[in-house]
Amino acid sequence: LRFPWLRALAAALLLARAAALAHGARGRGWRALLPNLLVLLGLYLAGEVRTQRFLSTFEKESAQRPALYVYSEADELVDYRVVEASARRRDRRRPDLGPCRMHRWRQSPHVAHLENHPDDYRAVLAAFL
Repeated sequence: LRFPWLRALAAALLLARAAALAHGARGRGWRALLPNLLVLLGLYLAGEVRTQRFLSTFEKESAQRPALYVYSEADELVDYRVVEASARRRDRRRPDLGPCRMHRWRQSPHVAHLENHPDDYRAVLAAFL
């Protein structure tokens, strides 16, 4: 799983289920965990669907003008490879706008690039504008 919060939620659900099993829900074994695992799978897939919807909308809107993508390898919500693939698709659709400008940081949480790299962020933005 790619999302740390999902790992934490999975751990909490498994601990809760283990406690329930220890207090009398014996006999159902791993079958008792199945509903929790299905919930986790659903949460993961819902997050993926939201990410893809956002990127689809973003690609359509950014196809109208030059674009700057700022992103990070450490983003816990959007994989940097997804962002780069989105930029490549946009470049193929609208070569007349020139290539997307991209700047990738190695360590910067989701939408926290200005906070974590203020000078670099401002320089990238100024060069784009």
